[in-house]
Amino acid sequence: MLSYQEAIKKLEELSTFISLVDNYPIKSVEDLIIQQYAIYNSISKVIRHLTVTKNIHHSKITPLYIKSIILSKPTTQLHSMVRKEYLKKTRPQRRRTKISD
Repeated sequence: MLSYQEAIKKLEELSTFISLVDNYPIKSVEDLIIQQYAIYNSISKVIRHLTVTKNIHHSKITPLYIKSIILSKPTTQLHSMVRKEYLKKTRPQRRRTKISD
C-alpha cells in the first residue's frame, strides 16, 4: 500500500506523462516512434500501428531500429521517460544475457 504522499507523487508523475504523450510534437518518424512506444509499451504494437494506421511501410522500421531509437540519447523529457522505463522493463532479460555469456 502506498502512503498518501507517495500516491500524490505518483499521480503527479502520471499526469505529467499523460500530458507529455498527448502534447508530444511529431517532427519526424523517430518522434512518432517515441510517442507510440509511450502509448503501447510494445515494439511489435508500434510496428503494427505504424504500418496499419499510419500506412508507413519502410524497410528500416524494424524491432532493432525501434530499440535503437528508444535507447538513443534522450532529446526530450518523454524520450527520457520512455528510455528509463524500457531499460527497467528489459533489465531481467539483459541480466540473463550477461550471465550466460
